[in-house]
Amino acid sequence: MWRALAPFVDGELDEKGRLALDAARLCLDDVCADGVRGREKPLSEREYRRWLEEDPQRRASWPSVSSVRKWLGGNWSKVQRALGQALSASTTARRMTAMGGAFDREELRDQLRHCMAALSDDPGKPLDYVSQAQ
Repeated sequence: MWRALAPFVDGELDEKGRLALDAARLCLDDVCADGVRGREKPLSEREYRRWLEEDPQRRASWPSVSSVRKWLGGNWSKVQRALGQALSASTTARRMTAMGGAFDREELRDQLRHCMAALSDDPGKPLDYVSQAQ
């Protein structure tokens, strides 16, 4: 699928962006070459870093994780999007849901009321974020 999207993405990228995308594609090809890992799983920063560090020539020739991230939009989700992959949940989101799952609507309301009461001089009055910032 990423090969189908590549011409559209490549046309919008500058030289550094194209280099970053080429590196991510090569990494994905190498990581999936053994047939164990499927292409449907999004390429992770950890996989790219490991791939880069496995070979000194690669390390000297290809951009770092932070450069790939920066040149393709600022976060790894945008790298995955450029590769045409499904986006993975952020590390923070995975950690939060691993600690007990998602909150239901009533739990969120209760916590927001508690926060409002703690931050407001008048617990019954909605917070005015503009005045709070000043």
